[in-house]
Amino acid sequence: MPVRVLVLAVILMLPGCSDKNPEDRAASAGGEPQHVWKEQVKALDKARNLEEDMNAAFRRRTEEIDAQSR
Repeated sequence: MPVRVLVLAVILMLPGCSDKNPEDRAASAGGEPQHVWKEQVKALDKARNLEEDMNAAFRRRTEEIDAQSR
């Protein structure tokens, strides 16, 4: 039991050993904020762009079909 408490205390103290603030790290990483879900946000942005492209293609195809049927 005492070993677990010691290990937990060390783990909780490790972030305090950092020499930079999170804001400083974000600024040094190109100005983009760093967060846990960065990759998921990128995937969502990519999906939104794909959705917009597919909707535009669908509208063009619908307009072409309408034009041919006249």
